[in-house]
Amino acid sequence: MVFAIILGFGALPCMATNGPAALWVVAATHTPTHWNIPVAGTTCAELRGVTLEPLPPVLTVWVKSSEFDNTELIATRIGSTNDYAFCYFPPASGEGVIGACGTTIVAYGELGHNACNDLIDDGVLNGSAQAAAGFRFLDASSRPVDCTPLAVQSASWGNVKTLYQQ
Repeated sequence: MVFAIILGFGALPCMATNGPAALWVVAATHTPTHWNIPVAGTTCAELRGVTLEPLPPVLTVWVKSSEFDNTELIATRIGSTNDYAFCYFPPASGEGVIGACGTTIVAYGELGHNACNDLIDDGVLNGSAQAAAGFRFLDASSRPVDCTPLAVQSASWGNVKTLYQQ
């Protein structure tokens, strides 16, 4: 005997990894999931549609990066709305320090509550997009800043297979 459970979800706010709030950056260009921000300078952003109960006056926000670690910030509630504003200054590179590069994901409340890309796709918080959202870093010429790859020793495929089999 086979049982199936079908769950129907209408136009709910997006649930990008546990969080329904969408990331918004005024006047920024974007990819389908990331807002383009300059690697130098401060960017102010908003989380729109936060549904925590009760809504706190301030909210912890993380800019998550596997390249240069997480940055913890504080967002402030905008009036009596369920929107929060925060500003972010990307880390600079230096000797032995990896600066802002690649992309990040923005989380709020808890590290597992990622902001979603619902406002990126059509400018409306309507549940039409459900991926995690974050920032993509651009240099002074508006080109994406790639992260420096880790140095690896080159080897022929045969040598790699031999090492892997050991």
